[in-house]
Amino acid sequence: MQSDVDVLVNAAGITNSSLLMRADLDKLDEVIQTNLVGTILASRSLAKRMLAKRKCDRPAVTENESLDPTFKDRRGGCIINVSSLLGVSGGKGAAAYAASKAGVLGLTRALAAELGPAGIRVNAIVPGYIDTDMTSGMSLETRQKLTDSIPLKRFGAPEEVAEAAVFLATNEYASNCIINLDGGLSATVCFTS
Repeated sequence: MQSDVDVLVNAAGITNSSLLMRADLDKLDEVIQTNLVGTILASRSLAKRMLAKRKCDRPAVTENESLDPTFKDRRGGCIINVSSLLGVSGGKGAAAYAASKAGVLGLTRALAAELGPAGIRVNAIVPGYIDTDMTSGMSLETRQKLTDSIPLKRFGAPEEVAEAAVFLATNEYASNCIINLDGGLSATVCFTS
């Protein structure tokens, strides 16, 4: 028996630090397949289940309910995609990663428009530098340079990204929301990766 899923968080992400002209094609493909195609396929699969559940399990919204501004149609679900600040800003040595995460933002906006009428909300989180396995391999010099460029002077914690996901999952008016979670880095005029 399949269980109901109300929230999907697409948080998979890998990178391969290499200039595009030197990058191995298999590595480029792996980054795009994992970060973008995986997000597309997971979203598609769950959206189909959410739409089928809506048709089978729940009555239609009545005209009175649809006219009542306090009525909350809780029939949909929520898809939360995790993008990256590099998907907005780009970064040297991160062409495939940046392209894949920019694609996640485009997907988020398209799905919010497509699935919103069915009550399915689609949002994204755009983390900056977070203390994860992906950033643990940075040299101390690179990490310090990045920390100095972040207005809050620190990397974010995974728990802070999780808190943003909980907000997006529970706020029933949040759809097509893009939350920057980067310690203020995107507000700076010039930053580097």
